[in-house]
Amino acid sequence: MSKCLIIGGGPSYWKKLELAKNFDGIIISTDITAIHIIAEGIIPDYIITLEKNEGIEITMFEDSFKEYSFKVIHHKQALSILTTRLDFLNLDHEGFRSYRQEFISNVGLYACRYAREKLDCHELYLIGFDHTGVNDLGQTVTSEREIKWIADFKIFIKDELQNCKIINCSGQGKLFLEGIVDGRDIKSI
Repeated sequence: MSKCLIIGGGPSYWKKLELAKNFDGIIISTDITAIHIIAEGIIPDYIITLEKNEGIEITMFEDSFKEYSFKVIHHKQALSILTTRLDFLNLDHEGFRSYRQEFISNVGLYACRYAREKLDCHELYLIGFDHTGVNDLGQTVTSEREIKWIADFKIFIKDELQNCKIINCSGQGKLFLEGIVDGRDIKSI
């Protein structure tokens, strides 16, 4: 049974990063966290990006990435500006479309779907999956986008909970879903 750590971009990932260094399994980073975790000495097996528009910030795939052997997973409809950059850097990459693509509203969920559908991982450990929804004034807010993220995450859980152990190690936030998914700390794995 394979296990996978998925590092999302929520605020908790900085607090949990040190603990991720000892993870014994597949590591998937979302595009937004990749540069940071590599700088911290955590080399992911996969970097996931959901961007498919011409406006993608392709510089997130830096020249220094050439020395690592991770694979970049992108949307099957990614435009050539992204795939050309990945080819130029000689980075292994693959287009992926989930059978539940209509319920993927953020890159973290895209990583979860990839881990289940392509890698057949049966244990998913999530950090940075909190999406606290706190604005600059410290007020808790819920945007339409966050409502969609939460709904899509619940659909993923409903689809996969019987076949997969899902542990949200974020410890906080709107995707923590206490009582629905296991909320153990990453220290306990």
